Amino acid sequence: MTTELQREVIQDKSAFLIKECTAGDKDATEYLWAIAHASRILDDIVDQDKPVQPEDFLNLAEYLFVKIHANKFFRDNYDTLVSQHITIWNTWMAANHAEKYGDNIDKQHARTWRNYLNELLPLVALLTQGWNQMKKVSAHIRIYHSWYDRMKEESQ
Repeated sequence: MTTELQREVIQDKSAFLIKECTAGDKDATEYLWAIAHASRILDDIVDQDKPVQPEDFLNLAEYLFVKIHANKFFRDNYDTLVSQHITIWNTWMAANHAEKYGDNIDKQHARTWRNYLNELLPLVALLTQGWNQMKKVSAHIRIYHSWYDRMKEESQ
């Protein structure tokens, strides 16, 4: 369950990481925000930690059926991104299964598997800026919390 303050922090960190991943590529930025918003709504539906309104379902449908598929970055990188989407979905389902039926070790792994969506970020960095930026973004994700706070201080 996430509080409103935690959601604000997540939003702020997401904005910073998306900027790092896309280097101003408008289409890549819009693609990642569509994924982020759709994921948040899906998480709220599944976890039931925030009331979901009818307009949230309509927004989710718009992200999944229109915005992502109409996005130029997504279309230009379709094969690469769809294979990642499939892996993200499969990993999420494995995490749910492990959380429900697994032993303590499986449940610990499930917490990591659930965050596999984050692997989309270094992939977008690779597609927009190359290998070195992918490695940089990947490292940022691994040390997400402390890294973000340091980076924000340095940029001020």
